[in-house]
Amino acid sequence: MESDGSLFRGRYKAILVDVDAYLLNVSRYIHRNPIEAGFVRKAEKYPWSSYRAYIGKIRCPSWLTTQQTLSMIGVHNQVLRYKAFVEAGVDEATEQFYGKKKQAPIFGTESFIEHISQGIQLNRELSDTPHKAKEIDIGAVIQAVTEVFNVN
Repeated sequence: MESDGSLFRGRYKAILVDVDAYLLNVSRYIHRNPIEAGFVRKAEKYPWSSYRAYIGKIRCPSWLTTQQTLSMIGVHNQVLRYKAFVEAGVDEATEQFYGKKKQAPIFGTESFIEHISQGIQLNRELSDTPHKAKEIDIGAVIQAVTEVFNVN
């Protein structure tokens, strides 16, 4: 079987995700990718996914942290609720975001996107070299994110 997709071509594109509002949906989107690609009918059947660790089908590797995502689904029956959440399919906002031909590098609420964009724009305005005005300064992104989440 030959495959073609963003994993096999093009540049890696990092996306800054608003954790509180969108992490759970992005996790579901990622775990459903093998289904949407037609590789499997159930996400748990795809052997190269962390999904099986999320739902307790395999032992969670030491490098994988599932608790933050699972805690977003609730306090009780997290694994069962997460499995039902993934099986329910991708929500419209996430589908629209990932379905765009030209994908934005920020996924979150309007206020989150605006706050991060203002930090990036401020960095661009302060840049004294024209070629650097088109680059995103990771320091500005980190500063904006820490301000949004009140992290020192």
